[in-house]
Amino acid sequence: MDPDSVADNLTYLVFNDLMRFVNTTVEASGDAPILAKIFRFIEEVAGTKDVQVQDVLQDCLYLVAVSPAENARRYMGPNTQKALRDVEARIYQS
Repeated sequence: MDPDSVADNLTYLVFNDLMRFVNTTVEASGDAPILAKIFRFIEEVAGTKDVQVQDVLQDCLYLVAVSPAENARRYMGPNTQKALRDVEARIYQS
């Protein structure tokens, strides 16, 4: 990805907005069906080997990792949970 490309940056913006919505909805004990759908999509994304896609995923999971993530974990599949653990390890150096 070209960091100066508007299209590439829009991808990050869209995924970050999606994760802010997830965090807000999880914190409000909100709409479980919509969260389940979102995390099914994220699980598919987490299963890809594409480095650029993984980079976007890691960036957006950062928003979950720095918030109380326990409520969000129940919606995550194994690939997403692994990706979140990797992000948390980098954040918290553990």
